[in-house]
Amino acid sequence: MDKKDKCVDTRRPSQFLGCSIQLVGSSLQRNKHTASMTNRENIETYCSFFEEQLVQIQKLKDRLHKKILLLVILDTLSRARYPQTETNKARFLQLLKEHIGWQDGQRVSLYRALLLSPSANPSKLKDFVYASVGEWKNWGPFDIKTDPLMDEINALAATDDERKLLSDSTHLNLLYAYRNHLIHEFREPGQGMETDQRKKSPHYYPMNHIQTDEHDERESWELVYPLGFFVELAESCLRNLKHYLSENDLDPYSSYKFGTVWNVRI
Repeated sequence: MDKKDKCVDTRRPSQFLGCSIQLVGSSLQRNKHTASMTNRENIETYCSFFEEQLVQIQKLKDRLHKKILLLVILDTLSRARYPQTETNKARFLQLLKEHIGWQDGQRVSLYRALLLSPSANPSKLKDFVYASVGEWKNWGPFDIKTDPLMDEINALAATDDERKLLSDSTHLNLLYAYRNHLIHEFREPGQGMETDQRKKSPHYYPMNHIQTDEHDERESWELVYPLGFFVELAESCLRNLKHYLSENDLDPYSSYKFGTVWNVRI
């Protein structure tokens, strides 16, 4: 869409989800710059489009739909920010860590480390993890700031397996796994309760699971990335991207390939 030919999307919010991916792609195609437009104009057009989409997403009722669409937008914006990064995962993690500056993404989930720690072979890391989670009280929820930063715990890892466990258990990697469940399986992983969709801080929620015997209970801490957190990520990402593109006089449309997809090698 250029300034000479603006299109108005008259669809109701409830119709938005079914064609979300197509909408982003086709709108980028419509909005593709003409030779006469400056980078500044292209930046404004590009960012205005996504600002409007964020407004429309908030009008939806279903939390799952909202989260999926917000992740689609983050994926799309990551291409404009890191066009030279080839894989979706690398772009997504760069976006969170460098562009948005999500510092809590560097924290290591102690509960996941506890679940996946080998039962045998005692170690300093295992002792620390068990002792730390053992101090959690069932009246939670607990903010993920309870988890230590990688730099604070990495020295306790004595083997390559322990170091890999810590790396895989950072919230950066866990959020990417959460993203994959949402986009590829149309579901939120885990059984955490999201009592307030406006909440912006990821947290652990205590759960009691009744087994076949009603007197046999199992406790777990379910990791919750609430809707408000995704909204904040998307808004922060778009705001930072607009500043980055403007400061460097970059055309966001140059990061995308336009035209038919059928002549692209797969």
